[in-house]
Amino acid sequence: MPLTGTVGDAAPSERDWRALARPRAGLLAVLVLAATIAGRAGSWWWVFDLASHFALQLAIAGAFACVLSLWAQGPRWAAVAGVSLIANMVVVLPVYVGGAESIHRGSEVRLISYNLNATNPETDTVIQYLRSSQCDLVFALEVTPEWLRVLKTLEPAYRVDVAEPRADNFGIALLSRGLKVSARILRAPKSDVGFVEARVTVDGNDWFILGVHPVPPLGADLAAERDTALEFIASWAAQQNGPVVVLGDLNITPFSPSFSRLLARGKLVNSQRGYGVQATWPQFPWFMLPGRIPIDHALHSRDVVTRGRSLGPAMGSDHLPLVVKVALPAK
Repeated sequence: MPLTGTVGDAAPSERDWRALARPRAGLLAVLVLAATIAGRAGSWWWVFDLASHFALQLAIAGAFACVLSLWAQGPRWAAVAGVSLIANMVVVLPVYVGGAESIHRGSEVRLISYNLNATNPETDTVIQYLRSSQCDLVFALEVTPEWLRVLKTLEPAYRVDVAEPRADNFGIALLSRGLKVSARILRAPKSDVGFVEARVTVDGNDWFILGVHPVPPLGADLAAERDTALEFIASWAAQQNGPVVVLGDLNITPFSPSFSRLLARGKLVNSQRGYGVQATWPQFPWFMLPGRIPIDHALHSRDVVTRGRSLGPAMGSDHLPLVVKVALPAK
């Protein structure tokens, strides 16, 4: 059948294809630019902030729109798409720059943060993975009473230092392996969601570690509660007198203005530097994979270096485990 839909017509020429692409290229360039501007205005409205989390996807879309516009319409519309490409790359590139230092004092901690998913059926797979990981600390999120019973099967290799299981998606637990740990549950203002505060002694050095899982910003009220939790986290981190690590499902990406404020106010460093985006959520359904974003994080104080950072395998949860190795730098 002829591509033009008219019997006897020849196949469309390059001019025909350009005419077909011209309005679509312009529309794509405008939409990507609008989403980019909205993402940078996330401090004004929680809906705008949602757009900021897809900076990598918007950068890719901006690059495609730039090429398509240049071919179909010329440099003017290509420049519109180019603005989106550059603006998004400015916020994405920092996670690819920097990295671990090779020299440290020997006080090193390996941690896992894993949002288990309260309804995850692959409990045996998760337990086998955690047992073989040989990590010093495990922060488990979405811990239900049933999940806590499962996690306790890791004993005596791992000890459950503190846990607050819940029937919803905000239970939490800390497990440790062979370390001196003092831990308790904290709560951000106006929230009933528990965070885990731990003081961990490693090679004679005391580390201050906070495991967190703020609510997702699905609506104005929840977005405000999440931002209040981020302010609490920043305040907590800034007040500690020693090496600090904050990790967990923060329900925010490093591309959000709120994330930048968290780092600045908490005097924290993003462990992603030099390791790339490492998107952790969502793992399913399959058609959501192109929109996967990094909402699981490990942040640390400026007197700490990231020695390694990787993602674990998919094991029935909608999140991937985040594995980080941090250390004190040489003096």
